[in-house]
Amino acid sequence: MRLLLALLVLLLATPASGQNLTANRLQLLPAVPGACPAGKVCVVGTTATTPYRVAFQDASGNIVTMGDAWRLRQCAGPCVGALNGDMWFDTGTGIAYIKQAGSNLPIGVGSSPVINGTITGTYTLGGTPSLGANLNAGGYKIVNLGTPTLTSDAATKAYVDNAVSGAGYVPPSRTISTTSPLAGGGDLSTNRTLSLTYSTDFTNPGSLTLAQNVRAATVQWNVLNGTSISANGYWGPTGDTSATATLVSPFVAPCAGTVVGMRVQGNANATGTTTVTLHHSAGGATISYVATLITCTISSGDKSCADTSNTFSVTGGDLFLLRITSSNWSPSGGSASIRVACNAT
Repeated sequence: MRLLLALLVLLLATPASGQNLTANRLQLLPAVPGACPAGKVCVVGTTATTPYRVAFQDASGNIVTMGDAWRLRQCAGPCVGALNGDMWFDTGTGIAYIKQAGSNLPIGVGSSPVINGTITGTYTLGGTPSLGANLNAGGYKIVNLGTPTLTSDAATKAYVDNAVSGAGYVPPSRTISTTSPLAGGGDLSTNRTLSLTYSTDFTNPGSLTLAQNVRAATVQWNVLNGTSISANGYWGPTGDTSATATLVSPFVAPCAGTVVGMRVQGNANATGTTTVTLHHSAGGATISYVATLITCTISSGDKSCADTSNTFSVTGGDLFLLRITSSNWSPSGGSASIRVACNAT
């Protein structure tokens, strides 16, 4: 008997090619499998299972236990050397995998699966899956989103475009262009404050007139009921009249600026054509009045007239009177006014 066992041990220990082993029984001692030589497949008795079993081991350390046809091969991570079509159970993730087209694809998941690697193909997620890390779309799109209902919901580009266009949204790329003397323009990525800096009156004909002056004087002329102003007579703000200008108290301009129009109103209709003209004098030792372009005409049968288009530049201390021409004027009480817009000082 001892001789038979010795021969069996000798046969097992001696590498042979093309030799057959014939025995009624081969007894292996269970142990933690060691390394299997490269290019070999080892038969071992493994303690990895209870009860102990015979297993096949390759040079990569992969072990297939006899009697395991009812379960998948188990590996801590992807099985080393797995080929397309191989299946295994990852003891680290608790998920079964299949090798397909060079990728490890999960084929069974738990209630909280952890998926590593690349998954290809079309899959439908059910339940309420959640992400444990940021999702990198790799340049691809998330498409066919539903209409958002909560503030944290994702939305399609079309939904956002419609929402902002309906709210009067102006994109930040739009700009406010300004030219001197207006400054402060730019794109709308931040708040913009416009400012105007100009040393004199700024006029843009037909659209905008901005005067640097911030003060204005309105001058009133009055004539009492029962007073008539003869043709070519002068009329002062206090109501005094005379054919001689120097005998009438004038209006004295309080500042340098511009006279911007005139209005005249009587209580009674004019009996003839009556022209009212603003006259100007620079004052000084010799007072001499000259007609300005500010003038209006009261037609026969009318009570009023106005000049809203002509202007006249003045210097502080200039003198002004109104002069009635063309006809006597008996307004039964009347008034006239001019407005002097003063330059800023």
